Amino acid sequence: MKALIIATFGTTHRDAIERDLKPVCDHLKSLVPDWETVLAFTSRMVIRRIESRDGEKFMNEIEALDYLLSKGYKKEDIYIQPLHLIPGIEYEKLSVLKKDGVRVGEPLFANDGDIRYFVEEASKVFEGPTILVGHGSRHEADDMYRALDEELKGRGLSMAVATLEGELTEEPVFDLFERKGWRELNLCPLLLLAGDHAKNDIAGEEDSYRADLEERGFKVHASLDGLGTYPFIRNMYGEKLEKLIGDNGHA
Repeated sequence: MKALIIATFGTTHRDAIERDLKPVCDHLKSLVPDWETVLAFTSRMVIRRIESRDGEKFMNEIEALDYLLSKGYKKEDIYIQPLHLIPGIEYEKLSVLKKDGVRVGEPLFANDGDIRYFVEEASKVFEGPTILVGHGSRHEADDMYRALDEELKGRGLSMAVATLEGELTEEPVFDLFERKGWRELNLCPLLLLAGDHAKNDIAGEEDSYRADLEERGFKVHASLDGLGTYPFIRNMYGEKLEKLIGDNGHA
């Protein structure tokens, strides 16, 4: 008897849950059809906002674990597959549970191989000059965004990474696109869920990446699809789960 906790930062936007999150969850559930699966949000702020607005209560990772334990599952039979992009602050909320014997998988970008695979697949999905905008972090794992940006440029692709709160700020990316003469571009969220950040900070009409680019004279095609809409991302998370199960002798 085994169980799976699918853990994500979460979002207050219902459309992002349906469009971006549900397909990933459905794919992971299909890999362990006989397991009980529960969803957990690691952001307490998101949980509080949804409960206040809708009266619906999402579990955090601790509550999800306690729920499964109360149903008779043993800690060694509970697996957590994170849907976070980097091993940053939110991921660490999960990794500490390893000390209690819970099995925790990797985030999307855990190593150089993940970055190379992402770039290979992204180059097939995103056509034309593209800026991928991630959240960024004060955590040292913010380096993953820089590694991704360097891999894109190292392959000569007309793509770059910028972050909202990390070291990769917008100005150098905008300057690069101007120097290259790429005046028409795609602006895409490097976020699993295209919620508030995507709609306002990235693609919003004011005080956003889109607005700043248009002020510079760029023609911008802004996407509101989170990464969860792309099959190759769902496959990456599926491989993470299969690796987690295989590494623990339960393939």
